[in-house]
Amino acid sequence: MDIDFSEITLDNNIRIVLSEFSTTNAVAANFIFGVGSRYEDDEFAGASHLFEHMLFKGTKKRPSPKQISSVIENTGGVINAFTDKEITGYWANFPKENTLESIDLFSDIIQNSLMKENDLNLEKNVVIEEIKSSLDNPYSLCNLNFEKINWKNHSMGRDIAGSEKSVRSISLSYLDTFFKKFYTPDNLVVSISGNIDKNKVIDQINNNFINFKSIKKNIDNPVKEILGFDQISVDKEMEQSVITLGFKSPSYMDEKKYALSLISIILGESMSSRLFEEIRENRGLVYDIHSSINLHSDTGVIYFEAGVDDKNLFEVIKLIFAELDKIKNSNVDEIELNTAKKLATGRLLLRLENSRAISGYLGSQKIVSNKITDVEEVIQKINNVSLYEITSLAKEIFIKEKLCISKVGPKNSKFIDFSNISL
Repeated sequence: MDIDFSEITLDNNIRIVLSEFSTTNAVAANFIFGVGSRYEDDEFAGASHLFEHMLFKGTKKRPSPKQISSVIENTGGVINAFTDKEITGYWANFPKENTLESIDLFSDIIQNSLMKENDLNLEKNVVIEEIKSSLDNPYSLCNLNFEKINWKNHSMGRDIAGSEKSVRSISLSYLDTFFKKFYTPDNLVVSISGNIDKNKVIDQINNNFINFKSIKKNIDNPVKEILGFDQISVDKEMEQSVITLGFKSPSYMDEKKYALSLISIILGESMSSRLFEEIRENRGLVYDIHSSINLHSDTGVIYFEAGVDDKNLFEVIKLIFAELDKIKNSNVDEIELNTAKKLATGRLLLRLENSRAISGYLGSQKIVSNKITDVEEVIQKINNVSLYEITSLAKEIFIKEKLCISKVGPKNSKFIDFSNISL
């Protein structure tokens, strides 16, 4: 599968990625900025997320949230946004006839948000409720605590939404400073896919952002890897324990990420994975157990999550370690590796079956690495991963010094010290 796309950089340094195909009536647009929670000051943690919310509160042209959302929703489309650790994105799906109007909408909210004090106070309350909801969810809390100890005192370890205290401290004046620092043309990628007229789209973006001035600034906040085992345990009113167990891994920019993705698939990304088969199907110790990877520009993590009866927790962790040890000792054969490759490549192809997925795929790559790897090249890189690379990477990352364990368990559950566990 080849995605036909073109790239252009406007005079003010906005990067545009366009993918045109006439087999659909839909169009998807992503306006992605290279800013997220890792670039925030501790005192004002959550500013990226709060600012994202504020852009939907109104502009002079469209002074209410309803007047903003209705531009897309009244066509049958969907509009939303997201904030991550390194990027913030505003996206929509809509019929092809509404492409130019939708571009006008995004340019309007990005450049002309009213930013009213009353709206800010209201939205702070919304975000704080969102934070409380995450802290009430055992899986979310467990993952947040894992990130905190995995990245120690770095901003990567903070909740993307911030804390109630930090959100309360964010003022309109600070958001104005934040906007001027991070919401600049050189820090924006516009990715649009679907049934579009490329020339009209480029002209519309250029005209709408003609006064959007570029001020190049250094916004790096590199991660210095701190090795050493760590663990955290929290008690809540609940029936079972939840664990997040993870290891520091190669980053998004590292070619080892392809081998890492296959290791994660082999271990826990399907019902036929090793951990699901051994711990759920063969032993009945959990309802769900799975693995995931989170990759960022200069750091990454592979982690395992499970909900388990507290009395079986130590056994489950030992079983996870046993599977990691097998991979470190060349236990994977060509058949299992090829199966993982088919899953990885098939999932990628299926994921890119619509305009929104393609727009996100192209835009997120461009904003993070400033380059786009074609789908066929990604598939080739996955298929080129060898058994030796799997074993070597497993030996590199599955070590005690890169391990962190987070547990959220029932009130009065027994504290388990994992520091002496062998790996």
